[in-house]
Amino acid sequence: MWLLADLGQPCDRIDYDRTVSFRAPDALKRVHPLGKSPVIEDEGEIIAESATILRYLASKYGDDSHTPPQDTPAYWQHEALLD
Repeated sequence: MWLLADLGQPCDRIDYDRTVSFRAPDALKRVHPLGKSPVIEDEGEIIAESATILRYLASKYGDDSHTPPQDTPAYWQHEALLD
């Protein structure tokens, strides 16, 4: 959400409450069969996992302002934090 806001991109947020046993509700399973969260849907693409979502959005919108310059130690530290 913060990256979309920072990029000036609109989004609709839908919250899914977990079951008492902390399982994904059926509504979330209809979005992602494994009930993964967070998950985004963008133009028919379903993308799960925080790091993957961040990389996807940065790539889609051509944003490199949140990533240190490549071929620097800071870049690889940044990449390690996303894993």
